[in-house]
Amino acid sequence: MKELRFSLWLFLGVLIGLSTGACKPKPMFEFSSEHRSALTDTILQMTDDLADAISDRDATRIQAMFAVGPYSKYISDGLVIPRDSLVLVLGSFYSGLSKLDFAWNRKEIELISLDVATVTSWTSYTATTLQDQQITEKAVFTHLFIRQKGNWCVLSSHKSMQKP
Repeated sequence: MKELRFSLWLFLGVLIGLSTGACKPKPMFEFSSEHRSALTDTILQMTDDLADAISDRDATRIQAMFAVGPYSKYISDGLVIPRDSLVLVLGSFYSGLSKLDFAWNRKEIELISLDVATVTSWTSYTATTLQDQQITEKAVFTHLFIRQKGNWCVLSSHKSMQKP
């Protein structure tokens, strides 16, 4: 009974803290507006460069945008593709396409620190198979960017199909 009471009080305390804003995390870093703007521009440009590489079906260019290391990966609808397998897996997929029209419809960025940022991006893309079949899909991506050895790169990118 004591454990139940403790759990209830803990739950109520967290609920009150969340509702009053007392548990709202404070930013780790304060950015000047110029620095925030420069970082935002750099990362959003990288996000656009990623979309261009996808549209060009250039698996090598996509892999080059990802961080080097064991935790770097692309996740596509539950399929986890380590960075070192991107060229093989994406190249195989792209070889079945004659055309891929891919661009972001919307992007949202959150600067977490001087070396970490997230971007959520939405797309509606059309792929044309070698048999001239067109497939149009909507998806949302979450990208985790890090600065590695002074350069921004994608540590993780996660794609989920949007429901119609």
